[in-house]
Amino acid sequence: MNILAIDQGPESSGVTIWDTEDWAVLFAEPAYNNAKLLSHLSCRLTKRKQGLRFTPQGDEFPATTWDLQGAGHRSPLINMLILERFSSYGSTMGATTIDSIRYGGMFAAAAHANGLAWKDIGWMSNATWRSMIAGRAAATESQTKEAMRQMLMDHMVQTGTEDRMGGGKMWWKGIKAKPGPLVHIKDHSWSALGLAMAMQRYLDAKRRAEELGTAFHEPYPLAQLNVARGLYDMVGTR
Repeated sequence: MNILAIDQGPESSGVTIWDTEDWAVLFAEPAYNNAKLLSHLSCRLTKRKQGLRFTPQGDEFPATTWDLQGAGHRSPLINMLILERFSSYGSTMGATTIDSIRYGGMFAAAAHANGLAWKDIGWMSNATWRSMIAGRAAATESQTKEAMRQMLMDHMVQTGTEDRMGGGKMWWKGIKAKPGPLVHIKDHSWSALGLAMAMQRYLDAKRRAEELGTAFHEPYPLAQLNVARGLYDMVGTR
């Protein structure tokens, strides 16, 4: 399954496409222009029963932006969309925050119009995904990044795919001769990746509970987590 994760901003957004089967970044862009992203979601997606296809057109992104697993990943099927859910902390809300929220709603509506069910469009707050990744909502950016890298390393060790590690000391980034699995992740695409990996952890825990036939205990109340349900409760079953 491929997750399109968006850390939306007022003018541009961090975007990552995460393959939950291979634990691989298929696409990463730290500053995707919102108008272009909305246009791509609205007009350049091919409807499919399983999801939708995300296909930026033209020469807007270099070939190196895409993971080097093959040309087939240039038009990945999207099964789920995760966006940042903004939370109120009692302070005055600025225009940039309002614009970010507005774009998040438009991204969700465009994705739904092009094939994604509302139940496959989710929202997750910054505090929630940091808690799921690093263990606490107050985790710093560096602590969160380290926890994400550790999650990926643990997975590669468990699956015997350590050869995916890049060269040099920063294995996640790698070197030119041997790039690492997160070579294209930077700036706001880190937050988008965090959203996707938190969703991965949530889905994996739920799947293991189903396989074992045990009750699945939500790590956070769904009212707070609000993932894998998106706007479903608001729009009903249409």
